Amino acid sequence: MLVADERKQVGAQKELLDKLEKLPVKKGRFFNEDILDRLRLFYIVKSLPHDEALNKLNSLLNEALEKNPNNTQLLSRLYHSRGNFYADYLHQPENAVSDLEKYLQFDEENPDAQNALGYTLLSISGRVDEGVLLIEKAYKKMPDSPAIQDSLGWGYYLQGKVKKALPYLQKAFSKMPEAEIAAHLGEVLWELNRKDEAREVWQKGFNKESDDFVLKNTLKKYQVTFE
Repeated sequence: MLVADERKQVGAQKELLDKLEKLPVKKGRFFNEDILDRLRLFYIVKSLPHDEALNKLNSLLNEALEKNPNNTQLLSRLYHSRGNFYADYLHQPENAVSDLEKYLQFDEENPDAQNALGYTLLSISGRVDEGVLLIEKAYKKMPDSPAIQDSLGWGYYLQGKVKKALPYLQKAFSKMPEAEIAAHLGEVLWELNRKDEAREVWQKGFNKESDDFVLKNTLKKYQVTFE
């Protein structure tokens, strides 16, 4: 399914998921029910049209709340998936925060949950400081995570701490040179008047994922274009 996703083979993903769902559940099998739930959500979020995906996530969450209210692992995963979907695909941070707050409630010391909520809060006016505090808690637990390094660096930048932000974003980009991290690092470099370096970083991000929402908006903001 991961290979099919990389190749944009939606039909192949659905075929594989159908085959997996027909297999009998056996204790000790590698593809147990937990893995199947993860793959199902992966397919919904990555492959379905946005309206259809949101309807499916809503349906799964309502069903879980009605039939499995004590299955905290499943509910946690569903709130996490829908929260990230609101943030990353629908660009609705307020809705995302509502779900990610519920996700964090299931495990308040989970650094991934702290980072997911903290990073989303950075995009809401008046909640940047709150977001940074959560990300700092996550960073103390997982200082080598490039995702958390990126969040923390971006949070410091939004607080006006441009020089403090730079090393976190540089570390994140060196480990995970994704388009969104490139957008963040490039913006910090630009504000430090290191514009050639900023363009170079943005070019790398653009070459990897030219359609990235954050990078596209950043390039538009600074009137930078690439072919």
